[in-house]
Amino acid sequence: MKQIKSSGLPDLSTLQITDGVERFPRRPGFGTKGKAVQLWANYFELIPPPDLILHRYSVKVTEKAGGKGSKDVTGKKLQQTFRLLLEQPPFQGHRNDIVTDFKANLVSRVKFDTKDVPGQIQYRREGEDEPLINAAFHNIAFVPTGTVTVSELTDYLTSTNPRAVLDKQPFLQALNIFLGHYTKASPDYASIGSSRSFAVNPNNNNASDLGAGLRAVRGFFSSVRVATSRILVNVNVSHAPFYNPLPLVQSIQVFGRAHGPNKIKLQDFLKRIRVEAKHIKPKTNKAGKTIPRVKTIFALATRNDGRGVDSSGTAPRVKEFGAGPKDVEFWLDDTPAEGSSKTPSAPATGKSSAKKGKGKPEASAGGRYISVAEHFLNNYRMQTNANLPVVNVGTTAKPSYLPAEACQILPGQSSQAKLDPQQTQAMIAFAVRSPWLNATSIDQDGPNEVGLIPQINGDISRFGVAISTRMITVPGRILEHPKIKYGTQGVKMFPASWNMENEKRQPLQFNTRSKLTSWRALVLNVRGVGDGLRNPQELAEVMTAFHKALTTAGIDAQKPEQGRPIAMMDPNDPALEDALRAVKEQLCLVVLPVKHTVLYNRESTFLSNLVPRWSV
Repeated sequence: MKQIKSSGLPDLSTLQITDGVERFPRRPGFGTKGKAVQLWANYFELIPPPDLILHRYSVKVTEKAGGKGSKDVTGKKLQQTFRLLLEQPPFQGHRNDIVTDFKANLVSRVKFDTKDVPGQIQYRREGEDEPLINAAFHNIAFVPTGTVTVSELTDYLTSTNPRAVLDKQPFLQALNIFLGHYTKASPDYASIGSSRSFAVNPNNNNASDLGAGLRAVRGFFSSVRVATSRILVNVNVSHAPFYNPLPLVQSIQVFGRAHGPNKIKLQDFLKRIRVEAKHIKPKTNKAGKTIPRVKTIFALATRNDGRGVDSSGTAPRVKEFGAGPKDVEFWLDDTPAEGSSKTPSAPATGKSSAKKGKGKPEASAGGRYISVAEHFLNNYRMQTNANLPVVNVGTTAKPSYLPAEACQILPGQSSQAKLDPQQTQAMIAFAVRSPWLNATSIDQDGPNEVGLIPQINGDISRFGVAISTRMITVPGRILEHPKIKYGTQGVKMFPASWNMENEKRQPLQFNTRSKLTSWRALVLNVRGVGDGLRNPQELAEVMTAFHKALTTAGIDAQKPEQGRPIAMMDPNDPALEDALRAVKEQLCLVVLPVKHTVLYNRESTFLSNLVPRWSV
């Protein structure tokens, strides 16, 4: 073998080829140095029964999109369609044999003939006994995608044949669908993606307020993995921001205190939030279960609502974008419904309440404009705040209005919005924990929360699967820390770290002294955020202490130049870059008014790009 020489690579010239067989370096053993310990790993062993056969199917759900086209059904409506599908023959009698991701896949211990699967299902809301009049029909495309015999996977993992080959992906997909079915089917959990689940109503230890209407929730990630000779379930702690389940009035107020009266930002925050309409008594189905009236916020009220669609001259009248309940009016048909002597108390819809088949009402034909405030006061005795915006729970073409007082945000809704700097700091403070605390959460809460216990998750026993509720262990060793010296001076070591102090906790100096001839501080004073150091004497004390620390560490530093205040209108003011660009000193200390992510990222990124030798 030729000698290989390359910068940064070890010398491989000692490798030899003898009798046509390659002799590679031996794999290192477990070692003998240090203290032997037992380490816990965040994996739980999964043992499937040897006769488990899983049939896999692809499920696609579409609905009519207008004209002759169709569109995919998504979100909550897709999940409900899967539930309705499982209530139909041929699935109805095999519910205990089926698991699904409620999105695109179904896995079953029973093989189904696609001819028996219904091609259409009329949509019915969750909890409803019957579909609504004219409820949409959803088209079902049910296609087999293969069958897996799980014993083939276990045989492969325990095989000693180095030439054994197996495509593991179909097995892992089926097992992950099996594992995730419990949390996705339970109303007590909210899922994000295919592998993360969070309690809808977490306890105080697993939730923390982020401000501005959001809270952080601690949940779990779970996934099936293959390892040598066994199948494992990886469980880890996960965190995500969720909307605080508050009355909408309270949520709008806390958001306003954080972001000011910015209705565009407020609309972005509220868009797609699901709320329960509290002004109308909930329904009760035949089983006695209460069915909340759930609406999804589409937008705030706008002057374009209903325009260009309603030709009757009764489109809503909205004073301005994000108007309050007194400034949003809709047309109310005062003609009583046929067979009734009562004035209709319809929701505040931006369309006429005329019955189908009666034609479109004219503005002068037995109706009038009424404000959202007046409508809810007259019909529901609900007082409204004129300063809070009305929300549209319909669409731009067919708006339907609710005052904030009528809405309660439902729990279990994750937020996809970018966190502001303060929320980011709060999230980091909540989510970043020691490995020991995460291990405790995984060990104590993980098996329950991801459904590894058969008493909680009935699918485990029905499918004959056994899952350990204790984390696996692996051998490890604690090695002695290396000896660190500055010149001839040894340092006092801590676990995986050290300070510039000797064994007697006395300060040490760098081995090679250096000089610092010019340095100063830039003090950021940001309007609405704060001043870095308001008192000049306080700045002088800080600089004197830092000067002393530099000298003690072996840096011959001159006295600092006078600190320079930088006035900024807001955290994005370009005055920061202008001030940094003008720095000529060897060292510049930037004093922030508060712990502020935006300010820190701006100055550190700018300095790193401006002068590569600077370290921030």
